[in-house]
Amino acid sequence: LALAGRAAAFAPDAAEAAGSDIPSGSASSDGSSAPSSPSGQMRQAEQAFVAEGQGELGLEKNEVVRVTHDPEGERNGSSDRWVYGRSESSGECGWFPLSHTSPIEETM
Repeated sequence: LALAGRAAAFAPDAAEAAGSDIPSGSASSDGSSAPSSPSGQMRQAEQAFVAEGQGELGLEKNEVVRVTHDPEGERNGSSDRWVYGRSESSGECGWFPLSHTSPIEETM
């Protein structure tokens, strides 16, 4: 997979990666709040992803990652895009294909 026109070494600045631009979500018809993009969302890898370039985050099947930056989320509702995130197990950060992951419920 190619990094879809992004410089492989590009990483969002610290404020963006920390989620300062994460949308608060929108209310759904049942009154609950649902995020409009996966930024800040915990996701689990459904399949492995081998990092091929600098700035990419390799994923093992079932690994849990948190999306910290989703630049195309508001414009592109498709899961066929790249997002930036952090592995919960290793702490490593990088770009990975959103399509390789699925959302998981966070429990408090």
